[in-house]
Amino acid sequence: MICGIGTGIYSQVPVADVFELMKRVDRIEENSLWPGFYPAKIPTAVFDGVNTYLFEHPSPPEGFLIQREREDVHVFKGQHPQVRGNSRMQINGIWTATSVLRSHSRLTGERYSLQNMAGIIVHEQYHVFQKHKHPEWSPNDGYLFNYPLDSQEMLALRAMEIEAFRRAAAAQNPKEVAGWAKEALKWRDKRHRLLDDALTRYEGELQRFEGLADYIECISGDKDLTQIGVEPGFAPGAIRHMGYILGRWMASILDRLKPNWKTNMESGQAEYLHEILKTTLNPSNPGYEFSDSEQESFFQKAKEDVAKRKAIVQKLREEFESQAGYRIEIESVSSPLRLLMFFADRTEALSKRELLHRSLLMLRNEKCSVYVRDLKSITKNDGSTCVVKLTVAGIDDKPTIEKMGDKVKVTAAGFQAEFMTPEVKELQNVIKIIL
Repeated sequence: MICGIGTGIYSQVPVADVFELMKRVDRIEENSLWPGFYPAKIPTAVFDGVNTYLFEHPSPPEGFLIQREREDVHVFKGQHPQVRGNSRMQINGIWTATSVLRSHSRLTGERYSLQNMAGIIVHEQYHVFQKHKHPEWSPNDGYLFNYPLDSQEMLALRAMEIEAFRRAAAAQNPKEVAGWAKEALKWRDKRHRLLDDALTRYEGELQRFEGLADYIECISGDKDLTQIGVEPGFAPGAIRHMGYILGRWMASILDRLKPNWKTNMESGQAEYLHEILKTTLNPSNPGYEFSDSEQESFFQKAKEDVAKRKAIVQKLREEFESQAGYRIEIESVSSPLRLLMFFADRTEALSKRELLHRSLLMLRNEKCSVYVRDLKSITKNDGSTCVVKLTVAGIDDKPTIEKMGDKVKVTAAGFQAEFMTPEVKELQNVIKIIL
């Protein structure tokens, strides 16, 4: 039975025992996963499906009460508005790891054990550690707005890079580990010649940020380091997904080839995982290589996937355009909208300049701020990380338009925006806003 109360939706039965879960997290010794990282000291908020619990937080916000059995724990009835997923948030000015417990993965459907859930929490705690210790490690996902469309060559090179890294991570002896890692870097270098330097740097940043957190999660959560889970798919979503798996695999490979690599990265001696790996591998040692027939099969599959992709993109456009209800169109050519946040793994490239978003999107400039949640939208960019046109569709009820002097506020279920001196046109089921 699902019920609603206060600020959140909750069930009558918790997904898991929060206190047993946090005991598993607290057992992790300082420095055992990463130099200077101590999960037990990171402020953490967990929603168990019924209530939200706050651990190790020096300044709990209003609404959190001391838990009877544990005076160092505070509880909020229902789901706290700032605890909406597995992330990191500033709660009352304090960076806090947040987790919404789930019984299974939404991507793969696999059921989570209690240890798996603990690993997910440690993943977010590590992001809080990164935020404090290495704020420069956070990548700019806006680069995904301008990522090139996948060609046959790009797909094939990426597939060989992924498979070679997977074989290296799964190998049983150091010689095989090093050989397949060398092969992976060869295909990575060929692929990177097709990309701008800013995009190759972004990939390194993503692997360092999300890949290391995924590595930490696997170790602490008793998960297989060599697993893929789901196929990466197409850019831009595939690039973000690759950041997790390749970062995780490179970290596990370095564990076997260069035990002190974490100290090197933590001290700033090396910037990216692939840089450490390159200097670790001996150029004179023979590498393992894909056979000619294997390479041919990668390119043939890539050719088939590119052909299929055209039909998929056409279907995505048709589904978007055929949505019932109202739509909002925002044009801001003279002052493009800056990207604040979006979910790259729920984004599809429709063309070189257009992305289809299935979930969260936040944009802003000096004249407006826009928030979209759980509605499909299409952004058109200006060749950078900025948006010149936004179309939001599938809005059930007519949006509300409020005029307050020079300001105009437009709201609907899943949509909020404020504009300064816009031109607003109301058509039959379309609201056009020109800035």
